[in-house]
Amino acid sequence: MPARVPLQLHWDPSFIRAEVIDRAANVALEAGSGRVRAAAVPLFRAGASGGLEQAIRVESSPGLAGATVSIAPGDGSEIDRVCLAEDGFQHLFVPEVSEPTVFTLTLDANGESIGAPILIEPQRKWSIHLVHHSHFDYGYTDPQPMVLDTHLRYLDAAIDLVDATRDWPDEAKFRWNIEVTYPLRRWMANRPASLRNELIRQVSAGSIEIGALPFSMHTEAYSIDELAWGLRYAQQLRDEYGVEIVSAFQSDV
Repeated sequence: MPARVPLQLHWDPSFIRAEVIDRAANVALEAGSGRVRAAAVPLFRAGASGGLEQAIRVESSPGLAGATVSIAPGDGSEIDRVCLAEDGFQHLFVPEVSEPTVFTLTLDANGESIGAPILIEPQRKWSIHLVHHSHFDYGYTDPQPMVLDTHLRYLDAAIDLVDATRDWPDEAKFRWNIEVTYPLRRWMANRPASLRNELIRQVSAGSIEIGALPFSMHTEAYSIDELAWGLRYAQQLRDEYGVEIVSAFQSDV
């Protein structure tokens, strides 16, 4: 039998962070013993004029606290300026560019003014969807009866929070995703009709979403019959209450 050599993994966040910065840096400016690195990053914000602005991440080394970094287009009119902290990241913003555009980055520190060109390129836009739910780990985090009881109380709380925020602006209203139907089925069997009807009303209004599967399963262990069985309760809810169930969670397995 061959000898087994233990596998050793070393995680050094400072090394990883330094490597990322080195690879991303577009320009570096030095004043005395201090140094500023700047890189265009795929980060946007809404500008005051209604358009988007994109970010240049500025990292400063110790010794430049109080110094400033500014950015300007080719005509020299300053767009943005930041006062550097002792150490860490800050951001400058320029109007979104549609093609590679050269700006001038300027460091003012210790009585010096050092400038260098920085190329800002169009950045890819990413949409991030936040799915508010609680994962159903049946028996891992607590004994099974406690896990189930906790998830039933989560549904009680979700209904209360949807109701409490119903008059808030739409983007601030509470929304909840019921990951799997197993705890929902137990909840529907143990709550009064008034509460069950309120949950269905909130589901129909789009405040609460029901995932179609009873729990997450190892996909290689599912047979077609088991999958069909698992979806029966979701179909029962559709038939009985007319709710729309169009998605399912398959997570953590």
